[in-house]
Amino acid sequence: KRVGISSTKFTSDEVEAFRNEEFVIDLGEFLSSQYEVYGSVMFNGRKLSTMMFFEAVDDKFVDVETDEWHFEGIGSSIPMIIPRNYLNLYNFGFSQTQGLPQITEALIKSVELDIRLSGNGYRDNLPARVVGFSDRLNTILVPETFMNWASTLYADADARKQPSRLIVEVDN
Repeated sequence: KRVGISSTKFTSDEVEAFRNEEFVIDLGEFLSSQYEVYGSVMFNGRKLSTMMFFEAVDDKFVDVETDEWHFEGIGSSIPMIIPRNYLNLYNFGFSQTQGLPQITEALIKSVELDIRLSGNGYRDNLPARVVGFSDRLNTILVPETFMNWASTLYADADARKQPSRLIVEVDN
């Protein structure tokens, strides 16, 4: 075993033990993309691109209400919810150092992103859009329906079901 490196996954026994604690009202599991996610967008004449990750959690834990929070299969756009602080980091840090303009929530919601997914011998490009901004969840969220579909295709079967993080509603 390497120093400082250990599993970041919860076993089903660990999740169940935590769920049964008396202070836990409700518990949800974050599922992480176990495949490559690469996103790009043309912005102000420049192509911005980066490696990414997706996570999904049961809708009852999502703090953004939108009618666009659903995935209808290949060919449809992937809806994403990002942390509002990501936009703040871009506007008040990155954009200023790169000579790029600041952007509004409305503008970023109107932009289509190109997402390349790969793994398990498959590689596809899908459109995506930011449909909301979370003040509570510090991750790039996609609907569980999308995560289940993508994991079936792009992730190894062994890596699909173990959660990487938990979200917990407690009694105080």
